[in-house]
Amino acid sequence: MDDVVRLDVARRHRRGIAEAIFTEGKSDAQLRSIAATIVEHREPTIFTRVSPEQATLLTELLPDGKWHDIARLYTWPAEAPKPVGGRVVVVSAGSSDVPVAMEAALSAQYIGRATELITDVGVAGIHRILAQQEVLRAADCIIVVAGMDGALPGVVAGLVAAPVIAVPTSIGYGAAFEGLAPLLSMLNACAPGVAVVNIDNGYGAGHLAAQITLCRNLSHLLAQLVHFAVREIFHLARGLDTRLCANLARAAAPHAIDRGQRDLCVLMIRNIDATYTGHTVAPVP
Repeated sequence: MDDVVRLDVARRHRRGIAEAIFTEGKSDAQLRSIAATIVEHREPTIFTRVSPEQATLLTELLPDGKWHDIARLYTWPAEAPKPVGGRVVVVSAGSSDVPVAMEAALSAQYIGRATELITDVGVAGIHRILAQQEVLRAADCIIVVAGMDGALPGVVAGLVAAPVIAVPTSIGYGAAFEGLAPLLSMLNACAPGVAVVNIDNGYGAGHLAAQITLCRNLSHLLAQLVHFAVREIFHLARGLDTRLCANLARAAAPHAIDRGQRDLCVLMIRNIDATYTGHTVAPVP
């Protein structure tokens, strides 16, 4: 069995997110081997595409986990980690798309992001998505799940500044070709800023959204540190080369979180110039 199952227990340390287990097609023996390795390494894990029978087995093997029947996920441990990073909003075009949307939302949540799920706001009643603009514009990343014509991601992308991840589903009549039609529609979205994952791949969308929003959080933290550093540099300016101080402030300005922080950088440069150098310092771009 060791030759069949090789769990990547170092993935979380290497990439920041632990390996998820695609459960569909796996035997009971394979799941037993995987569960034993997870317990040994205490590695929080998401199992995807879990059948009811497999959920029963996983509950036996990992009793402190949780079965999410609609999303077909089993998460271990049962409780999601405390959210860090940005906020992920998941939008489902129709109620038939909810299982994939919930897979995306729960995946992002158990990776460690704050999530919100909005359902049944497809383009057949455009007023429904327009009524959600306040929530959408507060998101740091948006996942849009849709079948049939797959038009909703382009609509959402045209309303917000956040990146949009489009998930085509296999929902629809014959000419939808089990998700191929919405996939092609999403790939041809007119609005920029739309990334597309595979058909019914809610986990892939949730994972990508978690990566995007973590980067944003790190950028926010960096900007806070820069803001602190700028203030400290100003107080230490008498003991440092004045042009170095000005250059540090100029470098910090583009990373400011808001205009107030950017203005602080500009003020610092001007004060250093007026107090210590008597020379004109190039303006902050």
